Amino acid sequence: MVPVLAYDLTVNKFFKSRSNNWAIDFSLNYLTGGTLDYLNVRHLQDNATGTGKEFMVKFVNVTTNEIHEHKVAEVYTSKLNQLDLRIGFLYRL
Repeated sequence: MVPVLAYDLTVNKFFKSRSNNWAIDFSLNYLTGGTLDYLNVRHLQDNATGTGKEFMVKFVNVTTNEIHEHKVAEVYTSKLNQLDLRIGFLYRL
């Protein structure tokens, strides 16, 4: 995670307080990484025009012992990029 922006703002600038122990913390972080593969098991498309790769599983018919395959999901690949905004309260001891 790469910190893009971080700033601590003391609370006594807004409220009448003699203590500098309280602060509001603002931070903005950017996370980047490699690729991420994930499965979509809902809203499967029967045609081959989708952008996901088929994930096939073998099944055995218990009455005939015949092995056959069914499409149970689609595999998608995405790059990992995340922008994280955090707001918090700090108390310094």
